Amino acid sequence: MSSTNETAIITLYRLGIVLPVQVKVNHFEQGGHDDHGSYGSTSETFVVQSDLEVVAFTEFGEKFAMAIMGDVKDEYVPPIFPETKINLKD
Repeated sequence: MSSTNETAIITLYRLGIVLPVQVKVNHFEQGGHDDHGSYGSTSETFVVQSDLEVVAFTEFGEKFAMAIMGDVKDEYVPPIFPETKINLKD
């Protein structure tokens, strides 16, 4: 990303027009045995925000764009981001 684009996206983020997408991370740890005995497997799910490489418009951002550009619904279809999952195994 160029420094001009980087500055622009940071400004849009600070204004509340765009937000980074959220990524769901699944952490799994297998069970085992240690000095305190045996333990079972565990699994936790976290939701973290990605960096500003991929963003989505906020409701305010969509209204802001509408005010600036007018009705462009026939010219632009916002993307539908699939749910991103990352599985981490120890």
